[in-house]
Amino acid sequence: MNIAFPPQSIDAERAVLGALLIEGTAGYRRLAMLTRPDQFWVETNRVVFTAMQRLNGRGCAIDVLLVIEELKSMGDLDRVGGPAFLAGLEYEAAILTNLPDYERIVVDAASRRALLELGRRLEYESQNGTRTDAILLMAETALAEHRLCTPRGPRSVVPTELSQLLRHRFPPRVDLIGLGILPRRALLVLGGRTFLGKSLLLDNLVIQRAHGRPWLGFPTDPGITLTCSAEIKLQGVQERMAMMLAADSEPILEGRIHFHDDRGIKLDTPAGITMISQWIEETGATILRLDPLAKYMSTEENSTRDMGRVVDALEALADRYDLGVIVVHHEGHAAKDSGRTGGDRLRGSTALYAAADTVGMLSKDCDAYRLEWELRHARTPEPLRLMRDEALWYRPAGLSDEDKAVAKIVSIIGMTHDGLVGAIKEDTGASESTAKRRLKAALASGAIEKVDRHYIAGPAYKGSRVHEGSLGD
Repeated sequence: MNIAFPPQSIDAERAVLGALLIEGTAGYRRLAMLTRPDQFWVETNRVVFTAMQRLNGRGCAIDVLLVIEELKSMGDLDRVGGPAFLAGLEYEAAILTNLPDYERIVVDAASRRALLELGRRLEYESQNGTRTDAILLMAETALAEHRLCTPRGPRSVVPTELSQLLRHRFPPRVDLIGLGILPRRALLVLGGRTFLGKSLLLDNLVIQRAHGRPWLGFPTDPGITLTCSAEIKLQGVQERMAMMLAADSEPILEGRIHFHDDRGIKLDTPAGITMISQWIEETGATILRLDPLAKYMSTEENSTRDMGRVVDALEALADRYDLGVIVVHHEGHAAKDSGRTGGDRLRGSTALYAAADTVGMLSKDCDAYRLEWELRHARTPEPLRLMRDEALWYRPAGLSDEDKAVAKIVSIIGMTHDGLVGAIKEDTGASESTAKRRLKAALASGAIEKVDRHYIAGPAYKGSRVHEGSLGD
């Protein structure tokens, strides 16, 4: 009699565990989809993976000796076959190097087992007279939860008692875009007026990250980026990327950059979340970019509740897949005297601004562009003045002539606000309102800075590396 086993790959499961024993914490952080012990078919493999998760959750390294000790503390070392079992896993994996491929095999088998179980459950409900609409809702909910709602790793291992929490060793923070611009599991919002070139700026980022190069001076963590582009169709994407890559002698590594231009995908629907989750799993992306966010909403962007649901979906995706999320959002049309600054200028509900870990605002600056930042997790960099060349690349442009002129006035001796406004008026013949505007612009660019009650030449005018694009400390 033939016995039909559920979908599984014992060899792939052993290969994953062996690779993690060799690569340690670095290998564990490469996992994009394998997040739960129950995704392993073999019980002993589940136990070993649980031990690795517990070590990582406490901020400990992962290797054979540490996993053995963790299994001892769990009382499960003999259950898995003792140290010899782990040594065998490590030996077998010594010639294997394709962890993402093995991970995909294990996760695919686990997903198919879950779908088969769901099918049996739905068949049972159907045979027992459950209404069709209830069965469909049950199926849709189960699929959405299966793809999205499982948290990464056993978070319960992090202590909640204060003295223990202070002693806890969290893993080092990983920045996908360095110096706190985009950590993992964080949300970056890039805002600005329409037709300003926000998407081009992020296309620059995608290419630089694929190469592992700095972007505008910010280090990038080399990896895979998935862009959902609802305004620019794939033909337009092709034309843009071809222009940007024309002068690039280094080819893009296969699989590093992915685009989807589907316009019917909505984050606030289970079907939309499921589709985006599927794309993340297929590509192994660690940055998800939605451009623009409004195109991925079926509801009202001015509604705090509706935007809150979208933010919840973005945060769930970031947590589930250990992602950095970037969204493009347009700037509202605030009245001239509204007093709104920075991310507060974003269109619609303030729920998005409140949830963002990083906000970048792109604006025109005479013949150039100005990029200003607000950061939740790191020191906020000084604004960058950028020029865009014919190949659609943004380059740091330094200070404008107006900013330099204002800084030159206070480069020898500091001045009070009224004194500097008067000096600007005298030197340039500008009106008082124009002089005040130039003072404010020079302050924002870092050309000048305020110390106590006096303005003096700022770091940008003095040649600070921050403004030259390196953004070093």
